[in-house]
Amino acid sequence: MDGTKTAVALGMGVIAVGGVFFYMKQQKDKSEAEANLRMAQVLADAEADAEASAIMEAQEIAMATPLVPQYTAPSGYGIKVGVQNSRGLGLYKWYAVDSRDRTKFNASAGIGTQAIINGTMPCTFSDFYLDSNGKKGSFRCEEVIEGTYDIPNGSRMEY
Repeated sequence: MDGTKTAVALGMGVIAVGGVFFYMKQQKDKSEAEANLRMAQVLADAEADAEASAIMEAQEIAMATPLVPQYTAPSGYGIKVGVQNSRGLGLYKWYAVDSRDRTKFNASAGIGTQAIINGTMPCTFSDFYLDSNGKKGSFRCEEVIEGTYDIPNGSRMEY
C-alpha cells in the first residue's frame, strides 16, 4: 500500500501545483483586464475633458465676438457732403446734411445707399426727414441705434 499512497500523494501534489498555477494565471488575467479597463476610463475621461474644453473655448469666442451687421463699403465714393448732428426734436435721432450740400444730397441719396462718415463709420440710409422746403435735410442709418446719433462738428460723409 505504500506504492498506492505514494501515487495518490504524488497525484494530489500535481493537482495542487496545477491549481496554484491556474489560480495565479486567473489573477494575472483579472489584473490585466482591470488595468486595461482603468486605462480605457482614463482615456475616455481625457477625451471628454478635451471636448468640454473645446466647447467652452468656442462659447467664449462666440460671446466675445460682437454682432456687427455686415457692411460692404462702396468702391470709389463719388459724392462728399458735410454732416452734423440734427437740432431740435431730431437731436440724437438723426444726422443732418449741411445746408450748402442739400441739393447734391437730394439728387443722389436714396434708401439703401451705403456711405461712410468720417472715413470710419458705415451708414446705410434707412429714412429721410424732409425740411420745410421738401428737401431731404436729415437721414438715419441702419447701423446706428436711435438716441445715439452723435458726431463731431465738421464731419464729412462720402457715398
